[in-house]
Formats: sequence, C-alpha cells, structure tokens
Amino acid sequence: MFCFEKSSLARVRAAILPTLLGMSGIAHAQAPATINVGDGPFEIEGPITEVTPSSISVMGVSIYVPPTVVVTSPTATVTLEQLRGAPLPGRYTDQPGFMGGTAIITGNVVGGSYEAATVFAEPAENVLRGPLSCTYPSMRIGGISCGDGVELSMLTDERMPAGPIKNQFGFAINPASLQVGTFAAVEGYYGNADGVMHVHAMEITGNAELAQPTAQVSVMRADCRVRGGGKDELEVLGGVTNGTGAPLAAGSQVSLTLAQRAGTTRTLTASVIASLDSPGFGTYTLKATNLRFDATAGCPTAVSVSSLINNTQVASPSVGVVAR
Repeated sequence: MFCFEKSSLARVRAAILPTLLGMSGIAHAQAPATINVGDGPFEIEGPITEVTPSSISVMGVSIYVPPTVVVTSPTATVTLEQLRGAPLPGRYTDQPGFMGGTAIITGNVVGGSYEAATVFAEPAENVLRGPLSCTYPSMRIGGISCGDGVELSMLTDERMPAGPIKNQFGFAINPASLQVGTFAAVEGYYGNADGVMHVHAMEITGNAELAQPTAQVSVMRADCRVRGGGKDELEVLGGVTNGTGAPLAAGSQVSLTLAQRAGTTRTLTASVIASLDSPGFGTYTLKATNLRFDATAGCPTAVSVSSLINNTQVASPSVGVVAR
C-alpha cells in the first residue's frame, strides 16, 4: 500500500489582528462607515499571486519584504528574484519559480501597510509514503514492478536542493544499498509537466548501509516554548549509532548543555533506548519543562547533543530549534 497526500496547506489561516476605529452606530447603505485599520501583527498562508523586487502578494494581499528579512524554502535561503525566476524542474515552462505555490508570512501592519518579518515559500507540499518498487538511482514508490509507481527525482535546484536520504534514526544512508520493498516517505512536489515526484526530503525505514559507518548522534527535532516564571520548555528527539552494527553499550546516555539566565548553564541528560530491530542504533528524548531562558534572547537558536560512544565523545551537528 502507498498513499499520496496532497498538501493540507490549502487551509488558509489569516490571523490578522487589526483594531477597528470609527465604528460608532450603524452605517446607512448609501454612506458606508469608514474603517481605519490599526497597526498590529498578522499571519497569512496561501497561494503566491505576485512577486516584485521588494514585495510578495499572497491571495492578492501585497506584503512589503524588507531587505533584511530572510526568505526560505524547505531546504534553502532564497531571494525574491529566485521566487519568480526560471520554472522549477518538472513544472510548466509558463509557471515561473514558486508562482502559484504557497507562502507563509508573519509580520506587522505598519501605518496600514503589511510588512513581513518571516517569509517561507514552497511550490507545493506533496507527501508520498510506501515501499520502493524500484531502487536507486531510478527510484519509484507504489508499483508492483520496477516500471510501475511514481517516479522519484531528488532535487538539485539551488532554490530547494534535496538533503541526503536518511534512515529512521536521522542518519544519512548509502542510496545504493536500498532494496526493493524498503518503506520510504518523501516530501516535495509533483511535477505538473513531467509526472515526477521532485523530492527535497526522503526518509527510509530499514537497515540500509550508513553513508559514514562511524559513531554518530543525530537531532531530528528540537522544539521550544518560552512560558516565563521558570517554566520554559525544550524537547529534543534524535538517534545514536555506534556505526558497527554491534549492540549499543548498556546504559548509553546523551547530554545537552543549555545557556540559562544570568550567565548560568543547565545540562540535560537522557537514556538511549536501543533498537530491537536495528542493532547498533537507538533513540533518545531530551525534555525539560522548568528551564529559565534569557528573557530577551528567548529560545536557543540551535542545539547540539553529545554522547560517549565507543569510548569517544561524539557530538551531533548543530540543528535549529523551532520556537512554538
């Protein structure tokens, strides 16, 4: 079985918070009341309808993008010019860049004008899950033979390049070791011109060879909430491998040191849960609900988790934290 999910981003949540002034009494039909829209935060998610050198329109709402604002795609930093540039692979030639795709923008209404603080854009959010019916480099999902199913193409476009194919523990694998029947989940967009799934992220579940058969620590997710009063929260999930395929050492742990208020630090630790199906691999969850992050800086921007593996201290790459 496989499934092909179309984006849930069709739901549009425009959380615009204006202050309405000058609304005393009921207006007559021939003389409608004047509404003054006050300043305040906004959030908008919807189709990209226009892009200029300094603005982006979503559902017809024009939003100024200051030069200092970083515009991102699922895997890269992009410019407004790139958003309206050459067609992405697999899309019709009359469909420039990300036009018609989805943007999520937050910011503030200033003097009646919309000004962006964060901008995220993608051509579509399509998800495909199922067993591989054909393996690397001609990968397909959903068929009963190598010629069936949806063809996959790993994106190389600089506006949204694919990352390495990873296993369920967050480690890059050797694509050539993939086998027919391996369960895979991919994210990207379905090409309306070529009928190919253009992939920017792919995860497999199974025992494919590691790209680097060494001891490693991964961070697959890091979420943070600032609640104040010594109740700030952080949750980090990831994986551990010794790179040998031998069982993990009993009592394996991971640790993470965080900066706190007034120059203090706090170290979190968690046990590694060894996988029963994949020897040499394990998972961890670091969680705390009584932290005191700096009142101005708020959540940490990134974290790195370490573990003592094979008598060597190994640290994960630094991974960005999502502030909730």
